[in-house]
Amino acid sequence: MTNDLVIASVLGGGLLAVALALTFRAGATTGGSDIIVKVLRLKWKHIKTGVIFMVTDFIVIIASWIVFHDLTVAFYAGVAVVINTVVMDYVLYGPDEAKLIFIVCGDTTTMRKRIVDDLEITATILHGDGAYSNEKKEVLMVVLRKQMAPLLEEIVKEEDKNAFMIVSSANEIYGEGYKDIMKEKI
Repeated sequence: MTNDLVIASVLGGGLLAVALALTFRAGATTGGSDIIVKVLRLKWKHIKTGVIFMVTDFIVIIASWIVFHDLTVAFYAGVAVVINTVVMDYVLYGPDEAKLIFIVCGDTTTMRKRIVDDLEITATILHGDGAYSNEKKEVLMVVLRKQMAPLLEEIVKEEDKNAFMIVSSANEIYGEGYKDIMKEKI
């Protein structure tokens, strides 16, 4: 369709990723190197499918570069593999990334009510003791979609400007409103 290596590598990598991801979601393989990926995924369940594909494909690219001595083709093949990895993991696992936020504050009553009412999500209350002050503290643990994190930060600013907040990424969340823990991983 094109002689432009940039277009070919970007579109080829993206289209291949969608096709392979849909094949994997159906529980099938194409009969190629994805069988190796499926076997490796059984052993290393904590590594995403796209990453395993990337490693195996880069081994093939390096081998072909050594044999054919064509750095240009190897480079664009590498570009296609990286795009393949990103798109495949997005199709397989979705934009499921979320934020895990811990909020340590004086009185959590109003903040809890605002989180439930304004954001329509819930929180878990953890009980802790201040290491320095030895005071009893309530810690709110909130998991929410990353797009909602700025709204929660605004609530915290409005309700307790002295609150201590820890924000981290949560890549996989299981439970109501998120992934089903009983579903087999792809």
